[in-house]
Amino acid sequence: MKINRIYLENYRIHEKLEVEFDKGINLLLGENGKGKSSILEAIGYALFGSDLRGTQKDAIQYGKKSAKIQVEFTGVDGEEYIVTRKLPGTTSIYRKSNPELELQGKEDRIRELCGIKGDIKDVYDNVIVAKQNEFISSFKATAKDREKTFDKVFNTEIYREIYDGYSKDVEGKYKNEIAIEENSIKSISDIIEDSQEVKEKLELEEEREKEFEKYLNNLSVELKEIKEKLNQISGTELKIEKINGEIRKSEEVLNNITLQEEKLKKQIEETILAKEIADKNIENHNEYIKTSEILESVKKEKKELDQIKEKQNNLEKELISLEKLRGDSNNQVNLWKNSIENLKVSCREKKDRVDFLQGEIEKKEKNLQIYKGELEKNIPLLEELERFESDIENGEKTLNTFEVKLQEKESDLEIKKEQRDNLIKERLDEKIEEFKRIENDKKKIEGEIEKNITLGIANKEAHEKLKSSICPFLNENCKNLSGKDINNFFLERRKRYVEIIADKKHQLEELEVKLKDKEKIVEMKTILNRLNHEIELKISEIEVDQAKFQRGEEKLKNKKLEYENWKLINNIKNREEILAKNTQLETKIENENSEKDIIERDKIKNILNEDIERGKELKEKIEEKLLEIKELSLKEEEIRDSIEENKPALVKYQELSEEVEKYETLLNSLKESNELYLENYKKALEKESLEVEKERLKEKESQEEKVLETLRENLLKLENSIVSLNKGELEKIQVEKDEKVAEIREKLGGINGEIKNLNDKLAKIKEHENIIKDKKKNLERLKMKLELTKAFRERIKSMGKEVSKNMLKEIEILATENFRKITGRGEKVIWSNEDKDKYSVYLSGDRGELRFEQLSGGEQVAVAISIRGAMSELFTESRFSIFDEPTNNLDSERRKSLADSIGEILKNLEQSIIVTHDDTFREMAQKVIEL
Repeated sequence: MKINRIYLENYRIHEKLEVEFDKGINLLLGENGKGKSSILEAIGYALFGSDLRGTQKDAIQYGKKSAKIQVEFTGVDGEEYIVTRKLPGTTSIYRKSNPELELQGKEDRIRELCGIKGDIKDVYDNVIVAKQNEFISSFKATAKDREKTFDKVFNTEIYREIYDGYSKDVEGKYKNEIAIEENSIKSISDIIEDSQEVKEKLELEEEREKEFEKYLNNLSVELKEIKEKLNQISGTELKIEKINGEIRKSEEVLNNITLQEEKLKKQIEETILAKEIADKNIENHNEYIKTSEILESVKKEKKELDQIKEKQNNLEKELISLEKLRGDSNNQVNLWKNSIENLKVSCREKKDRVDFLQGEIEKKEKNLQIYKGELEKNIPLLEELERFESDIENGEKTLNTFEVKLQEKESDLEIKKEQRDNLIKERLDEKIEEFKRIENDKKKIEGEIEKNITLGIANKEAHEKLKSSICPFLNENCKNLSGKDINNFFLERRKRYVEIIADKKHQLEELEVKLKDKEKIVEMKTILNRLNHEIELKISEIEVDQAKFQRGEEKLKNKKLEYENWKLINNIKNREEILAKNTQLETKIENENSEKDIIERDKIKNILNEDIERGKELKEKIEEKLLEIKELSLKEEEIRDSIEENKPALVKYQELSEEVEKYETLLNSLKESNELYLENYKKALEKESLEVEKERLKEKESQEEKVLETLRENLLKLENSIVSLNKGELEKIQVEKDEKVAEIREKLGGINGEIKNLNDKLAKIKEHENIIKDKKKNLERLKMKLELTKAFRERIKSMGKEVSKNMLKEIEILATENFRKITGRGEKVIWSNEDKDKYSVYLSGDRGELRFEQLSGGEQVAVAISIRGAMSELFTESRFSIFDEPTNNLDSERRKSLADSIGEILKNLEQSIIVTHDDTFREMAQKVIEL
């Protein structure tokens, strides 16, 4: 893999920083405090999930709410990717070629693209990167610290975790489940009843059930017969009720027929009377018809003359309208002639005013040009003067603001120094070291407590197994317990373990009290480190600001001198003098402004032109109006002629109107007689249909009387059929039988309940017996699993060490090759992991096997580089490494030795980044990045 670019925003001291890296060795060079290590920290945090120094809040630049890290790299697949991490926020990864599509499974994807095998964070922290002051320290650490570090790298700590964690829990779980099963079997056995006794009770209850069911069946037969008789009575009663209803209905039909016959009789009499009235009024009806026909003929003739009458009225109205219109037109012509004369006078007056204004305008234009020329000469001088004064004023304001901010920064610096001094007085380092010592003591005590708890459990288990003095493995008397009181022996051991645990817990509580202020002290230490860093930055910032302030003062002083020289050259005393001259000129220009005269002149000109046009329009209108008057006069003559032609037709129209009035009066006198005839003639025609309806009703009445007689005969037969049956007596017997049935059924219910209860008991007994059988089988399985778990734990306990030994053998071979390339010597690098020698490094050769601590500084560096190179090759495919201040605290000889060693190893890598403040590595670097 290869890192191509990193971009930081508001991260540590970097507000905005972009750094590009090349293939090969990249040297990140700069003085302390320039943020070199922060760049590497950002790469580790964003790409590999490495821890920050402090909290996220500490990593965000002071005064900012958030920060961003963006790393662009080429994966082992050859494609370019971008990882973005926000503080606070999440991490995202996407291909550079497709930034819209975020890739899923970030950690697994990054591990795959970086070619890392195992835990990405641990491999990065202990293989890829050599952190400041930690390059060889991991090989010089204590055995316990080495084991903690390299177990994580080799991922062998999982075996110890399985032994101490999951497998131990499983063993305890099986023991607990065995005890639970044994107690459960005993509990169930205690509550099981005697199945034979329950069966005998069940047989007795089943016999009683059969007797009661036989008696119940007999009662049911008797009840059935009674119910059939009662149903027969009820059916007959329903039929009787139905026939009574039909009889009532038939009688009601006969009554309705009688009423209808009476009504028909009355209607027939009314038709006879109507015939007589119609005969009396037939002559008047005929006269009415004849008169109506004559009236229609006259109205038709009159309607034809209505059009002529209407036309005559319209002609008269039109004549009156034309006479009025002609008079109005003559008046309008006279008004227009007067307007033309008035316009002639007005135009002469406006022409004179325009000529006067034109002379005034030309005079003011000449004066205006003179004054504007003088004003234009003063404007550049005023602008230059204002520019000088503005620059001087802005410079003074800027300096004052800058000085205030500088004072604020100096005040802030003093406050931070005071805070730092107060924290230094607290002797935090000594307290932290004391806390570390206390924590080590605490861990030892916790280990002893765990050990004694384990011994106590083992003592209890041994007590259970040996309480009969029989060895569970040899199945014979235990010789170790011969002649001893077993209970007292194990109780004394248990008491001793309990006392030791109580004493250790008391010691633990005392240590906890001492550690209660640890977080506060660590927080104070973090604040102190941050204050030291902030003070260094603030001092540097104040020095830069002071230099800027001095340059600003010098620049302002030069600007003021330049201003004074300019005023002497242009013979200007001050700004007010130029402004006074400009004001006088502007007043004169304003007074000589001819704009109002021009506006008035143009306005009068426009009005004059409008008046001329108006005169022309009026003349045209007068001519048009005179033609209209002539046409109106001709039209009036035509209308008068038409009115004379229509007069004979109007006389005939008047005669017809009088005839219409005469015939309408006659019709009104005959109208009542005509209506009486029409009304009664129609009613007289209904007599025949009414006679037919009368005959139909008589026939229907005869049929209904026969139906009624049949219904009454049927009713008498039904009433006679139920006289012999005593319904009341039957109902009384039915109630008695029902009560007896209910009593028998209640008893049967109790018997059935008891039978069900006894069957449930038998089923429960069977179920308990099956449960006990299953639990005994399960108990055997659990005991077998417990034995297998114990055997598994014994094997897993040693597995981690075996795995690490195999991996160390591979690393030894690669590390020896690297060492021989670096030094040209033939020694062998040995890395062992024995119980008493955890991850110890040796150099084996003519001098024998020398421990890492016994090697010279240069040899330690060469061996450490060789092992790290071997681990990188074994655990990653990235061919990438980082060194943070590798020469820190080394003398010149060890720095040179380290540079030579690193250079030899880095030749085989695709990319490496070295962060340092000295030039030891400059010559071998492909790219130097200076901060």
